[in-house]
Amino acid sequence: MTHHTILTPKAEHDEEASLDLPAYSGAENLKRVDDLWFEDDTLILRAEDSIFRVSKGVLMARSHVLKTLICGLAQGNPATLDDCPVVQLDHSSEDVTSFLKAIFDSDFFLPPPAKAPFTVVIGVLRLAHAYDVKYLFRRALLHLEGFFPSTLDGEHVYAEVTESNEFLSCTLLALRAALDVGALWNIPSIMYECCAFTLAEILDDARRRDLPGVNERALILSHSKQAALGTSFVTNFLYAEPSGRCRSAAKCNVGKLVWLEKVDGWRKEGRDSVPLEFWDESDWEDMKPDFCQGCLASFQESYARGRKMFWEELPTTFGLPAWEELNKAKVEMFTGSG
Repeated sequence: MTHHTILTPKAEHDEEASLDLPAYSGAENLKRVDDLWFEDDTLILRAEDSIFRVSKGVLMARSHVLKTLICGLAQGNPATLDDCPVVQLDHSSEDVTSFLKAIFDSDFFLPPPAKAPFTVVIGVLRLAHAYDVKYLFRRALLHLEGFFPSTLDGEHVYAEVTESNEFLSCTLLALRAALDVGALWNIPSIMYECCAFTLAEILDDARRRDLPGVNERALILSHSKQAALGTSFVTNFLYAEPSGRCRSAAKCNVGKLVWLEKVDGWRKEGRDSVPLEFWDESDWEDMKPDFCQGCLASFQESYARGRKMFWEELPTTFGLPAWEELNKAKVEMFTGSG
C-alpha cells in the first residue's frame, strides 16, 4: 500500500506559517527540482529531500488517486511553503522525478520504439501503478517488455546497463517491480537473466533482500535448475544416435566426441547458465569441418526445438503458472477498462 503524509503545522508555528515560512523543520535543506518547479502552480510535493511545485489540476486529471489525495487537503490544515500546501510522498525522489516528468513533459517518456533509461522505466512503472495512471502504466509495461521479453525470440530492444554487477542489481530491481505491479508475464525472462549470474553473485547483491521471501527462495532454488535443465535440452543432439540424414557416420561420431569435450569446458566456464544462448552463429561455423551437412542441419533443428522446450518449461521452473495463464493475464492487463 502506498502511504502519503499531509504535513500539518504545529500550533506554535501558526504565526510562522502566516509569514510564508515552512511549518515543518528541515525545510532549509530541501532541494527544488528545477525542471519540475513551476512558479505559477499551487501544489508542492515532497519526496525525500526533493520538492516539486506542480499543477494540482493536471495531477487530478491524470489520477483519481491523486485527485482524492489533493481534495483531502481542503478538509485539513496542511502545512504551506510559498503559500502552497505541501504533500509528502513515500517514494524515492528519483522515482517521483521520473513520474512527474512523464506527466508534465510530453517528450520525456514516449512509447516504444522510443528509448527510455532503465531507471526511468521502473520509476514510472511503480508510480503509475500506485496512482493508477493507466496510460503511463501500460507504456512502462511496453518498455519493460523491451528489456525482458515475454516471448522466446522477443527482441531485446536495447540495454542501458553495461557493467555486469550493475546489470544484476537492475534485474533484481525489475523483478521486485514486476512482482509489485503484477507483470507476471515478464518474470520468467527476468529470473532467467538473474540466474545467468553465479549463485554467490546473487546472494551478495543487496537488492536480493528486497524480494518477498517466497520469490527470493524460488530464485535461489531454481538457479541450478536453469543450467542443468536448459543445457540438457540444447545439447541433447550430441548424445543422440546419428540421424538418417548422416552421410559420414565415422566422421560425425568423432566430431561429437570433440564437441562434447568443448561443451564440458563451456560448462566449467559458466556458459550453461544461459542455455537459450548456448550456441551462436560462430559455433555453427566452427562445427562445419567436423560434421556432414545432414547432421549439422539436424543439430540446428534439434537446438531450436530444445530452446522452445526449455522456454515452455521456464515459468514452472521458477514456480510460476504456465505461459498460457501468464499470457492471458497480459492480455487482460492491456485490454482492461480505463
